[in-house]
Amino acid sequence: MVTPKSNQSIIHNSYDNWQPRFGFSYQAVPGTVVRAGIGRFFDNWAAVQQLATNYQGNWPDTTFLLANNLNATTPDPTTGQNPLALGTSGAQILPAATPFNQVNWMIDPYYKNAYSIQYNFGIEQQVKNNTVLQANYVGAHSLRTDSGSYRNTALYPAPGPIADRQPFSYITPTYYDKSVANSNYNAFQFQARTIVGKKLTLLGSYTWSKTITLGCDGFFGSEGCSVQNPYNLKADRSVAGYDLPQNFSFSWVYQLPFGRGQHFDISNSLLNEVAGGWSFQGIYTAHSGIVFNNNAGNDDLENTGNVVERADRLCKNPYNGGRNVQYLNQTCFANPAAYTYGSEPRNDLRTPHVTNTDLTLEKVFPLGKEQRSIIFRTDFFNAWNQAAFGPFQGSTQPDNTVTDANFGLFTGTAQTEREIQFALKITF
Repeated sequence: MVTPKSNQSIIHNSYDNWQPRFGFSYQAVPGTVVRAGIGRFFDNWAAVQQLATNYQGNWPDTTFLLANNLNATTPDPTTGQNPLALGTSGAQILPAATPFNQVNWMIDPYYKNAYSIQYNFGIEQQVKNNTVLQANYVGAHSLRTDSGSYRNTALYPAPGPIADRQPFSYITPTYYDKSVANSNYNAFQFQARTIVGKKLTLLGSYTWSKTITLGCDGFFGSEGCSVQNPYNLKADRSVAGYDLPQNFSFSWVYQLPFGRGQHFDISNSLLNEVAGGWSFQGIYTAHSGIVFNNNAGNDDLENTGNVVERADRLCKNPYNGGRNVQYLNQTCFANPAAYTYGSEPRNDLRTPHVTNTDLTLEKVFPLGKEQRSIIFRTDFFNAWNQAAFGPFQGSTQPDNTVTDANFGLFTGTAQTEREIQFALKITF
């Protein structure tokens, strides 16, 4: 085991947090600008609060410090009762005889803060006076990111006691954070902005990207961590759980040509006030589905003491066809054989793509000559009421446990049904 040195630090300091930056912008010819930049950025504060909380509950202080039920109506402990004998949940709070049987969120005392080297290169081109085009390459290479998988598991799958194959046979397998993971992001980003006449503004953006992580997508293994063998993290290097390779958006704002001073000027002043001042706005988005993988239906088939066991993948095309509710071909996956790791790679599957359209009608009623107005608007979220099967509000869809009756079945959609909202705002 690693123990703190004489300075008694829980986590040792890092002294390499230097963050150089370099960038330039160059006008090659009139209307054409080239830009590039590179920098090193440290993540000094991410998850600091949670990391500090994780120290609570570790032996010998096996309780968490809470300040709840301060106005409880129950009486104080009776005379002679040991107030430390039981916690508020009835659990024993006095420390066990040994710390080595405790399962908790432990951390490497030599844990380092993560950093990212980020770089970009792009060209911006003006077309006439009202259109601008941008094309950029954007990349990032992040190091020392968190890997919060289960540690001190058996070195390899096999029958028999797990302790016989553990590096430290006297320590129960437990969560243990180490700053040994990494990630990569590479993207082509294109954007076009234009104004058509005096009434219509258009903006379109497209990103083609790939994000790769090593085993875990976030801190403490809780944001998508699928590590079968913590002694070979490279085997679980794959696209990140938040990887969206295709992402397109198109938006517009159109001032409707009705009312006083507009193309369709109505002679009746009352009708002019009613018909004028309206704008029509919208946003259309389309992006790839999110990735996932299937899990075995039995805990620890490999008999290593780990908490992750993926399914076996038995065919090349695992999808059931189209965007059906029964999304996966159930015969394509199975429980692994005992004492083996599942053959399905991490994040090898993807839900269907998602499209959405939001529309807005807005009317401005000027109040006098000063900057005062009443603004009325109505918004149509998911205006066409499209239903795309996929993860909804953090749930895992489709059912990805191979032994479940609903395995491969979607039970939710990736967006809510159509919503209509009305709003009124007064500015003065």
